[in-house]
Amino acid sequence: MRTQEIKGLIKSHHNMIYRLEKMLKEQPKQLNEERFPSEMIVQEVNNKFMVDITKITRKKKVMYARHAAVYLLKTHTNLIWQDIAVSVGNTHHTSVIHSFKAAKDIMETDDDYLQTINEIKERLVFLKN
Repeated sequence: MRTQEIKGLIKSHHNMIYRLEKMLKEQPKQLNEERFPSEMIVQEVNNKFMVDITKITRKKKVMYARHAAVYLLKTHTNLIWQDIAVSVGNTHHTSVIHSFKAAKDIMETDDDYLQTINEIKERLVFLKN
């Protein structure tokens, strides 16, 4: 192998490690979070928001509910993004990544939304026990 080829390999591996480290930092923290069945989470979100999150629509109420479901599914299950997308009726994992980030942003600015998420968590704990 020539020196240029070796330098190219080192650089590409360095870039790959950097991207992997960045992805790990962006992953939501799941430590000490209780786990729930995904079907139970979807059902409770549907009940609380009185909508069907699997319905393909851009209505604000449904989108807020879908964001909540994605957030709860990611923090309270071991599902990967693609499985979460299937659970909430989306077809692509990038949509649920956006939903997760949107839910976090809304929770930081809207106390009612945060309270609703916490009420769903309490209901899930009650149902599980």
